[in-house]
Amino acid sequence: MSGFKKFVGSVQDAYNQGRSEEWLLFRVSDALGTLLQDGTFLGDFGLPIAGEYQTYLLYKDLERGFIVTSSSSRDQLYRPPHDHGPTWAVYGVYTGEIRMNRYTRVDDRRREGYAELDQVADFTAQGGMVDAIVAGGIHELRYSGDGGVSVVVRSADPAEFLRGRYKPEENKVEMFKGVSTGGRHERKDLRERTAKILS
Repeated sequence: MSGFKKFVGSVQDAYNQGRSEEWLLFRVSDALGTLLQDGTFLGDFGLPIAGEYQTYLLYKDLERGFIVTSSSSRDQLYRPPHDHGPTWAVYGVYTGEIRMNRYTRVDDRRREGYAELDQVADFTAQGGMVDAIVAGGIHELRYSGDGGVSVVVRSADPAEFLRGRYKPEENKVEMFKGVSTGGRHERKDLRERTAKILS
């Protein structure tokens, strides 16, 4: 059985137990961390592709709603502070490094377009590491090194929800709907390959 197939089964099992979001995030983080220890599983998808900087949709669970994507990134690709709306996400580093900043929102949310953030964490995630972002959590990403690759599990497709993009130095927030905060607005759909891997 492929590592990716075991991973998908583990996430499905966690969902089926119907516990808290905190518990589910712990289980998904553990499953993704185990998957990342197999530093070759993306080869089953024909990834990564040298010189191609793209986000790929690997899996969407039609019953539970979670999706799995992989992204390859140029050096210093920057994704400004953003939240994931009502969804959570677990980021995993396949190769390269990602500098991650975490924020908490401290204003009363009464003024449209206004937001005050406090930075609460600043760290670098390296190959094999995972980071869980709770629903409504705010983070900022900067990729180090050309050809870095990440794998992300989200509780739902972010393209379906309004979420915030923040400018902490200006105390501003802009609501948007789309796949990415970093300039990518489309994904390559690899689910036909996934179906073969899961069969």
